[in-house]
Amino acid sequence: EEGAEVTKRSLEDKRVQVAAEEVAKEVTLQLMKNQDTIEGSANFVRQVLEQPVTLRAAGNLVKELYRDEDMLDHTGKWVSTIVERLCDDPGVQSNIQKLLGVAITNLYADKEMQE
Repeated sequence: EEGAEVTKRSLEDKRVQVAAEEVAKEVTLQLMKNQDTIEGSANFVRQVLEQPVTLRAAGNLVKELYRDEDMLDHTGKWVSTIVERLCDDPGVQSNIQKLLGVAITNLYADKEMQE
């Protein structure tokens, strides 16, 4: 019980939180710069998008987003904010954008999606 209390106090300490955030951000940046991670992520996204249930769900979502101009604008801003918060490195931002581009291109290439 004493160990749990020490852990709780440590996790509530702002300095510990800031240090943990810095470590998490650096690990994320290094992962996003790693070519194996980028290729693995692209393969994973491709495999998920190839599943019929995913294609139907994603297709329906994209159709609805493109029907609502306000939602489309909001979604674009939201994605940009996420990418900006994930990293300050332009190279990593470019890799994320490429990954999203591949996912969207694969989605639109699907015949079912076009219906």
